[in-house]
Amino acid sequence: MMKHNIGCLLIHGFAGSRREIDSLVTKLDECGLPTAVPLLAGHESTRRDLARTKYTDWIQSVLASYADLEKRCNNVVVIGFSMGGLLGIQLCQVHKIQALVLINTPIFYGNMKRVILNLRCDFRFYVRKYLSSSANVPPLPALIQFVILLHKTKSLLANIKCTSMIIQTLDDDTVKPKSANYLNSRIAGLKVLKTYPTGGHVVFQSEAGDKIGAELCRFLQELERQNYKPH
Repeated sequence: MMKHNIGCLLIHGFAGSRREIDSLVTKLDECGLPTAVPLLAGHESTRRDLARTKYTDWIQSVLASYADLEKRCNNVVVIGFSMGGLLGIQLCQVHKIQALVLINTPIFYGNMKRVILNLRCDFRFYVRKYLSSSANVPPLPALIQFVILLHKTKSLLANIKCTSMIIQTLDDDTVKPKSANYLNSRIAGLKVLKTYPTGGHVVFQSEAGDKIGAELCRFLQELERQNYKPH
């Protein structure tokens, strides 16, 4: 069976689901790019299941999906949304990937300034949103594992030698936009930083998600045109 030149491994966020990135998967499929979307251990299940997992289990979920995609493609591009970006950085320590895309990836999280601005802008809408979110706060053991993963990943940025694209929405109320600047300043390889004024945190459920999807398709098609190879 002939392999594709480029395949995309898309990783969803902490305590989220693969639905967060459904529209991006569809866009990449339309561009003729094969995709793999791992389900992180403990996710899309019960709070008890999530509480029982460790960050190493999430890494193993990604590694298993990478191994499957690698059988179908000569080169793999990793696209991580939110915590999925941290897992993508971890993957880069094990495999030589073609490119890394980080979307609203947390280094500094809990953007209370943006929460207040949102409430001032449309109090009724956002108070309902935040009350709904508070009812689904992840279990404490899982939150601890997220913090451990973040701490362990920050020290690995200088090891990233592949081409990277860092994407951040400026109205993200979960991840502080300065996270993108931190990533951009510490990743060692060739990189580009793209910011979007709107889209919120779960950007692929917003209109900005279409623009980002189109941007990513152009980026990936250019990589394919250049027949770029891993270092």
